[in-house]
Amino acid sequence: MVRIFLSHSSRDESIVEPIRAQADAINVDVYLHELHPEPGATLSAKITAAIQASDALVVLITPNTVTSPYVNQEIGYALGQSLPVIPPCRHRQASGSPNGAQTAAGACRRTRFHLRTSNPVHRGKR
Repeated sequence: MVRIFLSHSSRDESIVEPIRAQADAINVDVYLHELHPEPGATLSAKITAAIQASDALVVLITPNTVTSPYVNQEIGYALGQSLPVIPPCRHRQASGSPNGAQTAAGACRRTRFHLRTSNPVHRGKR
């Protein structure tokens, strides 16, 4: 089974749950920190262990995650572990394109993340 770490903001729960359900339907194990309570373990230790145990980090890009230092740190940590970092992209129909052709150009806006190479330190709400 493929394991992914879904980097997201807790404020995007309404978006995250359908993604988790769809991944589960195709046998992809999705790690969400809020579904794995481990009393006594620090959030930072849980996150780094989960990223290390994953095959890839999928980062949900929303206005909430773009400004999240935690998501930036998770991306940086995954890259430091040589894990693929995948930002999902929703394709949309190109305006004026014949036969409903799809285009990725313009469907995904470029987002600049300020990557940090240090281990993630999580405190409080993401």
